[in-house]
Amino acid sequence: MIDNLTSETIDVDINHFIENVKSKYGINVHVVLGGLSTKKQINLISLEVLMEEAYSAMCIYNPYQDNITSLKQKTRKREVVQWVHCFSHIAWHYGYSKTAIGRTLERNHATIIHNVRSVTDFLSIKDPMTTTIYNLLMNHYKDNVGNFSGNSKR
Repeated sequence: MIDNLTSETIDVDINHFIENVKSKYGINVHVVLGGLSTKKQINLISLEVLMEEAYSAMCIYNPYQDNITSLKQKTRKREVVQWVHCFSHIAWHYGYSKTAIGRTLERNHATIIHNVRSVTDFLSIKDPMTTTIYNLLMNHYKDNVGNFSGNSKR
């Protein structure tokens, strides 16, 4: 039966599924195809999708950042920087390497090390801004991405 499937048929079925879930439940769905090839390589949602969703959440909950077009954009605005830091922390927490996160954000891996440490420190002292952004982003991921697998023991 699998031999009879074509990529066009699969694409149509997946797009139909995504549209049905969006119209019925009002949530976005990202479908990742493929199996597990090694124990280390888990079927993770791409960092680009996570970054796009983080940007989407920032636009929803912080709509006054009109001139910001992406989390890759260089800025010193604390409100935007905190979203980037929280994205980096969550992505690392779920198994992405700091180097891969850095490549996605077009930053050095040392910057990601700083981001992860900063969020860890701010969450430990219950910084209101960081805690709020972190919780908003996690809830946005749960609503729009679902539970994404990874190394949650970090």
